[in-house]
Amino acid sequence: MKKVIKPIIYTCIILAISLIRTFLCSWETAIYDTGVEGDGYGNFGQLSGNSYIEQSFYCELNGLEGVQVQPVTFNRTENGTLRYQLMDKETQEIAAEGTVDTAGWEDAEFTDIPFQRVEESKGREYVLRIQADNTPDDQGVSFYTTQKQEGTSLSLNGQEREECLVLKTVYKTFNLQEFIVFAGMLAYIVLFIKLLYKFLR
Repeated sequence: MKKVIKPIIYTCIILAISLIRTFLCSWETAIYDTGVEGDGYGNFGQLSGNSYIEQSFYCELNGLEGVQVQPVTFNRTENGTLRYQLMDKETQEIAAEGTVDTAGWEDAEFTDIPFQRVEESKGREYVLRIQADNTPDDQGVSFYTTQKQEGTSLSLNGQEREECLVLKTVYKTFNLQEFIVFAGMLAYIVLFIKLLYKFLR
């Protein structure tokens, strides 16, 4: 009886831990080519005054709740404020909007721009607009870019560019693939420890 109960208990524990992790974690998906080398990155110059960029992208999961970008701070710590707006490209509806203070942003470090969670985002195309908010020239920031990717478009002040923001979409949702992978990894560790224990006993 013990031999039957123990595997069931182990399985329940593994599944419970995997479920908790999957529900608590956020998932990131890059819209740019992550294999680009250092000299493949650039930027479009600083956003100051009321200049703006617009980046379009498709969502792979439901529960979109923010993006991560890589800012170019020009080695300044006192930068201005940016306004952002997330628009559903098909319906033209504003899914999220707000402001973000760029003071203290670190150059080339992935930085969160969180916004109101969009539940049904999978398969939809969005346009992220980021605009300077009457920002003086000495307080503007930029963002790193790479070559344009299929299914994306980037424009600066309405002018199309052959680039793509170094941007990750952030989701809060149940990720079945990650759940299976993590549960499998835990099961492998448990089996390995059990075999090692039997071998050393």
